[in-house]
Formats: sequence, C-alpha cells, structure tokens
Amino acid sequence: MPTKGTLALLTLAGFLVACGGGSNITPAPPTGNFSNASLKGQYAFLMSGLGTTGAYIARAGSFTADGAGNITGGLEDVVSLGTSGPANLVSFTGGNYQIQPNGRGLIVLQASTGGGLQLNAVLQSGGAGFLLQTDLNGTSSGSFYIQTNTDFSTSALLNHFVFDFSGVSFVSAAVAPISLVGEINFDGNGKITQGVMDTNDGNATAPSGATAVASGTYALDSSGNGTSFGRGTMTFNGRTYAFYIVNSTRVVALEEDSLGGSAGQTRQQSSTIPLQNSEFNGSFVYLVSGAQLTGNQGPVALAARFTADGNGNLSLIYDISGPGGPQQGLTAARAQCRALFAISDTGRPGHPAYWRRRRRQRRRQPFGAQPRHDRDA
Repeated sequence: MPTKGTLALLTLAGFLVACGGGSNITPAPPTGNFSNASLKGQYAFLMSGLGTTGAYIARAGSFTADGAGNITGGLEDVVSLGTSGPANLVSFTGGNYQIQPNGRGLIVLQASTGGGLQLNAVLQSGGAGFLLQTDLNGTSSGSFYIQTNTDFSTSALLNHFVFDFSGVSFVSAAVAPISLVGEINFDGNGKITQGVMDTNDGNATAPSGATAVASGTYALDSSGNGTSFGRGTMTFNGRTYAFYIVNSTRVVALEEDSLGGSAGQTRQQSSTIPLQNSEFNGSFVYLVSGAQLTGNQGPVALAARFTADGNGNLSLIYDISGPGGPQQGLTAARAQCRALFAISDTGRPGHPAYWRRRRRQRRRQPFGAQPRHDRDA
C-alpha cells in the first residue's frame, strides 16, 4: 500500500506534468541606467580562485573597453599552481561585452594565441565592479578598477603603501594557505626603502610577527607593457610580484616566484593615520577568510565589528562560518578576547596591532591591523 509520502510525491509529479514541469512566468526585463557606454576606458583587474584541477589560480591584468561593446586590447598575468610551468603573460587583441541596464554584463577577452577569457560582470559604477570567470576553465573571481594611464610611471608610486596578499605557499611538496600584510615605502625612483610585514603561513609553526622588510626594487616594464598597461614588477623579502597600476594610490599585484602564489592590493597610506592610541578609536567592520588547519580542517570566513576605545581595548561582535558550521552574533568579552595594539611614534605600523581569539579546536590566529586611509580594518 502506498504511504502518505508516496502519494504526496505522485500528486506533486502529476501537478508538474500538468503544468508543463515548471513556471510560465516571464521575468521582468532588467531596469537601471547602465549601458555599454558605462564601461569605457582602461581597467585593471585582479582575480583568484581554483583551476580545473582544483589548484590555486590567480590573474591580474588590464583591458580597454571602447564604450560601444568592444574590447580593443589587454594584457594579463596568470599563475596556475596546477601546472609546473612559470606564470603566463597573455595578450588580448580584442573581444566584446554587453552591459544590461541593471549593471550586469558579459565580457569576452580574445587572446592573441586563440581562446581567451569569459567573465560575468557587475558594475558598481562606471569606474569599478566585480568579475566572475564563467568559461569553465576556472572559477576565479575578483574586482576591476578604471586606470589612470598618466600614472603609468615609476615616479607615480611614492611614499608609504599598505598591502594585503593571500594565496598558497610551497614547502617541498607541502601546500598550505598563506596571508601577508604589511607596509612598504616606494621612493619614486624604483627602490623599496623600508617597511614591516606579517606573514601567516600554514607551512610554518606559528605566524611570523612583525618582520622588517629589506630593501627591494620596483620598475615598470620597458617592453611597452609598462606605458601601455601600467604593468611592472617588484621584489622584496625574497618574493617577486607582477603589478598593474590603477592610479597613484592603488596597485593590484600577483606573486610570481617559486615560493607559491598569492595576490592582492597595495594601497597608499594616508598621512593622517593615528600617531597614538588615543587617536585610534571608533567602530570598524572587517571581513577575513582563509583556512582552519587544526581540528576540523576546511575553509573559514569571519565577519565582525569592533570598537576601539582609544585606550588599547576593543569590544567585538562577529559571525563565523567554518568546518563546525555557521555561528552568528558571537561576542568577545574582555576575559575572552584581550586586544593589544600599539601605534609607533612615527605613525607607521612598526608595532602592528593584534587581537587574539581563543576557540576550541582552532589555533590562535593573529590578524595584523594596518591603518589605511579609507578606515578599512
């Protein structure tokens, strides 16, 4: 005899067959003020994700849109750790795009060697937006920003910049997630003269803590890619990065060396950052993601809001999603989360801020706080 559940399923199946198996409702056409003309100019982009083998992949580059649905050229660096070869430099000779009124669109970049890159896009404005790779050759995603080509020079990069890079590291055959944050100084003449950084490498026994940045170098390509696309390379503390200049205050970068692969942004630091603890106060929100390497291993993400009181104390509320499942609205009392931060007397993060959070089956993970001009934490 059929059960009640079986009868219910049969009834539902009959209903779907009678209705053609789905809805006949036609969605309303997208509305808004965007069009192909909204995407016009030269744009730098930065994306990361996984390749077809499940290995880390990242790309940084530049493309030009003519405002009429055509891509007129471009260039990108691609790092795919699923292959044993070096990073690839890909030239785009053309392509096309279509932007809907609501800002959603499709961008196709055609490579000079055949093939190319297909991206779904969402415009935040005519000057920035988000990208998602949809050509089935990878699952990378990221952002794009309109470039100021008058800043395609070594001298445009001047003074202190903060950076935030993440990806994977190699130690022999071991692969693990890595995050690097810090501050470096561009002298406007091709030298990185000072800085400090923190590295959290899953292949290391503990985070590095504050580490001085040795003198390094940076330069735009002399091949024409520098003046045409804002591409260059920089090297410091044993790592080498390809970069694309967005403008004199923002650079997107991609690691290209044998230590692994990481990608991120470098942003100019404001001259009005806090010079003492009393000036670091107010409420901040932040989002971090990575991997849990102890206990139940897997990806983890945390979104939080903290308030600094100007006396070295923080109060915190956060949501976390990881191998143990999502948890919302968690708070950290002072007994559970002791926040210590110090601002150096030069205003530079020579003594970076840390907060340490203790949770069962998680190793303690510090997050370096690098003050930035847009008050991101």
